Amino acid sequence: MLKRLAHLCLKTSRLEEMAAFYRDGLGATVKFRYLAKDGSPLGYYIALGEMSFVEIFDHAHAHRRSGSAKPLEALQELPDPWLARFNHFCLQVEDLDAYVAGLEARGVTVTGRKTGNDHSRQAWVKDPDGNLIELQEYTAQSRQLTGEDWQEG
Repeated sequence: MLKRLAHLCLKTSRLEEMAAFYRDGLGATVKFRYLAKDGSPLGYYIALGEMSFVEIFDHAHAHRRSGSAKPLEALQELPDPWLARFNHFCLQVEDLDAYVAGLEARGVTVTGRKTGNDHSRQAWVKDPDGNLIELQEYTAQSRQLTGEDWQEG
């Protein structure tokens, strides 16, 4: 059963500005941060009331981690720069295994079943336009509940 939109993931070249806007401008709170080996922020998980979040990642770091051969400058020359900023949206579900089984029974392809670095269980689907949709089930250790930072290892 679907419960809510869990989070929206954005990539930006102005990480601190974005975090300040959501935190200071809108009055949202930072639930946890994604940190580089040196402790500098790579991203923020921002609470938008109860259990809804916006996840914001540094665009350049996300590009480097993807292993893409294109230079970052090429991404900024896309016909519509907004397309390069959206990554995925996430739906929080109860009983991920049962939900995935129901999707597959209806012919939906589901990939990427695992426990993520946020300690939540996840699986992935794509809509007809190819937009990524994460399906997420929180666990007792989920960072969305504990607020524990993730650090690059």
